[in-house]
Amino acid sequence: MHIVYVTPEFVTESQGGGLASYISNISRILADRGHSVTVVTSSEKNSDYIEWYPGVRVERVKRSGKWLIVPLYRLWESWRLHNRVKKVNKLNKISIVQYASFNAVGFFHAKKIPSVVRISSDCVCWRKY
Repeated sequence: MHIVYVTPEFVTESQGGGLASYISNISRILADRGHSVTVVTSSEKNSDYIEWYPGVRVERVKRSGKWLIVPLYRLWESWRLHNRVKKVNKLNKISIVQYASFNAVGFFHAKKIPSVVRISSDCVCWRKY
C-alpha cells in the first residue's frame, strides 16, 4: 500500500509536537512492514523532497502567504498541500491519505483518493461533548 500523511508539522522541520511525533512513529512502523509511506508537510525550508527513512519520503511544501489573515492562510496552505498530494498520486498511486485535523490541512482534498481525517487536537469541545 502507498499511504500518505498530510500534516502541518513533521520532525524534519523546525516545528514539531505530538502530531509530528505520532506521524514519525507510525510512518516508520508501516515502512518496516513493507508499505510505501509519503509525508506531505509544510516547511520553512524549501519545496523539495527527502528520503527521511527507508520507505518514507517527505514532501516539503514551502510555507508562503504569511501576510494573509489566519483563516485565509489556513485555506491557502491546505490548497498548496492538496496540490502536492495530487502530484504525488501521479508519480505513485495513493491507496489512502490521512489528513491531520490541525490547521485544517484537509479542507481541500482529492475526492478520488480514499481519505480519513484524524482528530489530533485537544479541544474543549471534544472533551465536553
